[in-house]
Amino acid sequence: MIRGGWLIACLTLLVQMPCIGCGGSGSQATNPPTTKTTPPPSGRSYYAYIDAFNLNDNSESLTTYSEAEASGQLTPVGDPIGQNVNCGLIVSSDNKYLYAESCASGLIQPYSIDPSSGKLTAVGSGTTVNIPVPSDGKISTLVLAPNGKFAYVINENPIGINGQVAPLSEVIYSIGSDGSLTAFGTPMPLDENIGPGSLIAIAPNGDFLYIACDGVYVFSVDATTGALTEVAGSPFVPNADPNFISPDPTSPWALVVAPSGNYLYAPDALYSVASGTGVLTTQNFFYHDLSNLAENKGPMVLTSTGTYAYMQGVDEGWVASFSVDTGTGELNPTGYVAGQDYNLSYGNLKSESPSIALDPTGAYLYALWDTSGRIGRGEVSIYSLNSTFGPLTYFGAVTGTSGTQPFEIAFATE
Repeated sequence: MIRGGWLIACLTLLVQMPCIGCGGSGSQATNPPTTKTTPPPSGRSYYAYIDAFNLNDNSESLTTYSEAEASGQLTPVGDPIGQNVNCGLIVSSDNKYLYAESCASGLIQPYSIDPSSGKLTAVGSGTTVNIPVPSDGKISTLVLAPNGKFAYVINENPIGINGQVAPLSEVIYSIGSDGSLTAFGTPMPLDENIGPGSLIAIAPNGDFLYIACDGVYVFSVDATTGALTEVAGSPFVPNADPNFISPDPTSPWALVVAPSGNYLYAPDALYSVASGTGVLTTQNFFYHDLSNLAENKGPMVLTSTGTYAYMQGVDEGWVASFSVDTGTGELNPTGYVAGQDYNLSYGNLKSESPSIALDPTGAYLYALWDTSGRIGRGEVSIYSLNSTFGPLTYFGAVTGTSGTQPFEIAFATE
């Protein structure tokens, strides 16, 4: 989850949407519906991991849940782990390990996942890095290579002079057979324009690593050594394109690679990615107006097929859905749905720490809402997906999460 001030000046995806609460074609759900699309059972086990702050005893913990395929409801498994995460939860591509990243301490703690129960076991004492956290929010700076061999972390290098820091560096870790992280080689200095609030992502095939901050920096990845080499022409800045439409100041917080690897959704533009070289080209697509919604758009996720996208509205308690033109990467709105207490007089769901995730079945989406100053109003919301058209249906909260302040969520399967 992220909240960087520089992002507010950028717009990845502007989509024509009706004003929430003003009528129009958008859909609102103030009460859980009685019917929904239920996926056929797969016979597999699915697990969720939620980091949340408990307002009753002022403690933060990481809880394991099993997921009911027929309903999307989550049930706690075992006792919560006292773990300050609040920056990132990442599951390895083989579903064997969970990595919990703490903005407060800089600790990256690996956990092994029991395939039969989903329960977590800490692997060693973890690795501590200097996470460059923006002054007005949080950001995950960790990505894992899809081949399971390497992890990449943006690291801040303190020099101890009036609290200033030297340019950031990219630290490469090898991933051991037990999931542990071991730094190797010399940290790679990053451009001085890459600062706190930067986003990081890696291509689905692991060929390229992306860092977004006032443009997008692209690095090719050596699959054997993990070494990074900056791509010619990087960083890529869309405003250099005379055909580029200047973005609206309402910006999603996203750096998302399409499953095909052909498109990159960044805070300043939609880019096409050249196969083999990683060179980015600004897509000249129509920017639909989102200014009649909230100032702050939240994170975005794509389905595994890349045919639908979902964006969280941070300050208005909604999740918007889009169909994706897989030939151009362009998004087209299919609707939005509001959270359960949108129409109540005291306000609506908001989030200072937004996070959304699709479950492994592709049938449910989970959005995290914190209290935003209203004690006891946070929750983890469940939305079912319409597999034909993409829109969402709000289906209530994960049992036991109402009144908490959830920060992060991740999923694994056996």
